Amino acid sequence: METRRRRVGVVGLAFQAGTDDLRESPMVALVKALIGKGCDVRVLDGNVAIARLVGANRGYIEDEIPQIGALMCDDAKALLEHAEVVVIGSPGEDAARALAGVGPAHVVIDLTRGAARERHPARA
Repeated sequence: METRRRRVGVVGLAFQAGTDDLRESPMVALVKALIGKGCDVRVLDGNVAIARLVGANRGYIEDEIPQIGALMCDDAKALLEHAEVVVIGSPGEDAARALAGVGPAHVVIDLTRGAARERHPARA
């Protein structure tokens, strides 16, 4: 919020990399809070396909962020075209691609404490 920029791209929505489980994910809470503060948020998480979510996991995300389907991006390029601020919420290929594509106008907030860069130093 301190950046005064409202277009935010979030990389990693699930509670940990490599899963589509959104329950208890702090990133879901962050996205919900950003939307509540008036931010225009987009999300990239290759492990999360809204159409394939089932059971409690699907019910949870529909209760927390009912518009989640409209927020999802297919790739890092689409996320970066939207975002002024890029929030890295989990390390992995999505994070590496996003970090490789950030430009000088992007503000990057890496919540992984550098894990995204450490795991993919050549691309990050």
